Amino acid sequence: MARKPLPFARILPYALLALPLLALAEKPPAEGIRAMPPQAVETFNAQMADSNSGHDKAAKLLKGYTPIYPASRLLSRKEGVCRVAFTIGTDGRPTRPEPDADADVKMCDHALYALRHWEFEPAMRDGEPVESRIRVPFQYSID
Repeated sequence: MARKPLPFARILPYALLALPLLALAEKPPAEGIRAMPPQAVETFNAQMADSNSGHDKAAKLLKGYTPIYPASRLLSRKEGVCRVAFTIGTDGRPTRPEPDADADVKMCDHALYALRHWEFEPAMRDGEPVESRIRVPFQYSID
């Protein structure tokens, strides 16, 4: 007498195929990462407009997040800066981030994580979105 397969046995292979897709899904920022205040976004965009490099319209930050201060650096009261150069793609997402080689690794890890969630309106040239490369300092200071 043949056994009847359990109902989940038919569904399980399809569910397992979906797991890699879930890993690719965009995750929301971790708890503790705060959205940049509107005033900081305006200041950032004003600096971007001033450094417009051959584009008709400079890239504009729509949504940014401030990185979490690394706990180990906070406990040791270490301050610093991590400068990250990255490309703003035609889709408005930051790509190809490159932190300074001499920057603190922990601080840069946190800055890179926050940067992954930033969203931009891409730079424009002749009415078409174009990639642009910028460098942003992430300042860590104990107030």
